[in-house]
Amino acid sequence: MEKETKPMGRGSDRWLIALAVILLAAVGLSVMVLPKASFSERENRVLTTWRAPTAEELLTGQFAETLRDLYADQFPLRTTLTSWKAAAQITLGLGENNGILFGKDGYLIPRPTDAESETFRRTLGAMEDFFAETEGRGIPLCGLFVPRSAEVMSDCLPTLYARFSNTSTEESGWKALEACSFETVIPLEELRKGAREGRQTQYRTDHHWTTYGAYLAYRAVAPALGIVPKEEPFFRVETVSEDFLGSSYATAGCVAKQADSVELYRFEGEDRFVIRNEETGQTLEGFYDRSAIEGAGQYEVFLGGNYGRITVTEPAEQTRPRLLLIKDSYANSLIPFLALHFDLDVIDLRYYPRTVTELLDRNSYDRVLILQGIQTLIDEPSLAKLAR
Repeated sequence: MEKETKPMGRGSDRWLIALAVILLAAVGLSVMVLPKASFSERENRVLTTWRAPTAEELLTGQFAETLRDLYADQFPLRTTLTSWKAAAQITLGLGENNGILFGKDGYLIPRPTDAESETFRRTLGAMEDFFAETEGRGIPLCGLFVPRSAEVMSDCLPTLYARFSNTSTEESGWKALEACSFETVIPLEELRKGAREGRQTQYRTDHHWTTYGAYLAYRAVAPALGIVPKEEPFFRVETVSEDFLGSSYATAGCVAKQADSVELYRFEGEDRFVIRNEETGQTLEGFYDRSAIEGAGQYEVFLGGNYGRITVTEPAEQTRPRLLLIKDSYANSLIPFLALHFDLDVIDLRYYPRTVTELLDRNSYDRVLILQGIQTLIDEPSLAKLAR
């Protein structure tokens, strides 16, 4: 008589499924229960933390994006796991880790994300509404929009990425900005030209432009602001660090082939300027915080980082025009150039709790400049506050 055969594996399958469910539940609960960091020193950026969603966010799906970012930023042992993954990716010969492309000549380049995001569409609408507000008040508005490293350093992209990536979505973002009702300046060609001439316009290990890149943008936006830019010999270039490892290095979780240098464009009389944090009442000592060079976030040497609102004035000059600057961190290295021509009221909507309209009601401005990286426009929902 043949023995009856019993199905094999069903019990072990159930145990594997149960174990997977337990692990997923444990990770999910740990993200919600464990203490959450609000800022990553290593990546030099604000991390997503939990907050109750609004009805609008639930209806539009914006909260799903926030929840996704929360789990990505607060995942347990995230930094360690990212480093392990980077080592594995390099060993396997892959050209990317954690959204950072391993480019040529040591460049670690953030992968551009789709410009067709709901956040980007809402931001474009908010900027148009804000332009109508400033136009009604008779204040000229200009936008200076910063290209991403992948667009500036296209010659350094990994070969397979450059060959097979879809650039149409990247270009659609620029076309949308160029179609804005207000004047826009996009210094892509100026930055590319500088890089191809052998000058470093983008950091290898960070997503920001270098101070020379910021200088080129200052020259590009000058006609739109009605100013005559200073020639480069006007400045004394001071190198304050040769071991800068920025946000791209931290996010990639790998060893950089070459660290960056950080340069300051100094000029005579810069000590006359008064930089005041309008949220705390504290006065900052000059344009540069040299103590940042000793820490992980060396880019914070420019102004000491980001604030909700600061003002930059030169008390010795009583008749200088006043510029309202609505910015992200790209502006930090460009502000000293603008301060040569304007008293500045500088707003970062990621940290500023009130509306820009209130500022327009309380203050008199000669011009308004929106200075943002295109990736900020795609990812950062706080710019929707411009419409209020």
